[in-house]
Amino acid sequence: MPWRLSVKNASSEPLLVVADPRLLWFEVKVPGKQKATICRLPGEVFPKHPDPATELVLRPGESVTHRFDPRLYCFGESGQTELVPGSQVSPRFGWPEERRTKWVNGKRAEEVVDRPPHVARGIDDATVSALARNQRRPAPPANALPAVKVVSGDGFALGSEYAPWSRARLPSAARTEGPLRLTLKQGSDAEAERTATVQLELRNRGAEPRFVYFRRELVSFEVVGPSGLSDCGAEPDHRSPDRHAFQRLAPGQSVTVYQRLVEACPRGTFATPGLYLVHARYESVHDGAEFELDAFVGRVSTEQPVGVRIRKGDRPPPRRMEHVRPER
Repeated sequence: MPWRLSVKNASSEPLLVVADPRLLWFEVKVPGKQKATICRLPGEVFPKHPDPATELVLRPGESVTHRFDPRLYCFGESGQTELVPGSQVSPRFGWPEERRTKWVNGKRAEEVVDRPPHVARGIDDATVSALARNQRRPAPPANALPAVKVVSGDGFALGSEYAPWSRARLPSAARTEGPLRLTLKQGSDAEAERTATVQLELRNRGAEPRFVYFRRELVSFEVVGPSGLSDCGAEPDHRSPDRHAFQRLAPGQSVTVYQRLVEACPRGTFATPGLYLVHARYESVHDGAEFELDAFVGRVSTEQPVGVRIRKGDRPPPRRMEHVRPER
């Protein structure tokens, strides 16, 4: 359910805009919470200064657009808690306003501090021509439109369609019933592919004790990310497990493991910055008969995915938003 960001020049003069999608952020008011939550990219990703490669001249009526997954900005390692039905979302684009306190007639007041960086400013035709020729831009004219630090969009509420958002199944995974339940408890907020991890729990939800041969190498993953669907197959298990490799799980008991996804998935699966939804499958073929055990044999799949966010990655996406010119 991707969203679309659009920033349009609604003035009668050309504007120089920092068309950097990383400058998007939200104020989210969740039902039942008193204070609004700020959702934005991590501090090391959110630009501190304008990137010249993202600057773009927007003539009157022109705009820039960007499609994105808002969960990348409102990220929860243990699940989505902000973008839920009933939440009020107020979009912002640019750098937050700086404020300082001053005293007026003995009363405390706040004023906005207008200083760089700015997300947009008015320019004249001479500046437009200089930028088109890659020349050094002249100083802003005295009658230029004021510079803007942040642009605010109209707020909107999220409907009931967002309730099952994070519970969507991947195409190739099927819900399974049985004595065991596999759950992805937590995804990571990782800087790059090499540090992306998930936490797995295998629980005996039956009424009888169960023996299991459970290893990370027997777990495969399905990943939906910016580039589509990827499958991370489990490694072939050529080892013959010994008696101590089988664990006894009493009713309600569980075993938890952590998995570095780079060890299970082809290199490059998590190379692009963005949000990834991960499902897991565990499949066992060892019944423990040689040790007079009745161990679990079969496949168990997770019912809900977990989110993994890659902040920087090894393949940065295009830095500038798409330039849209109105039809003449």
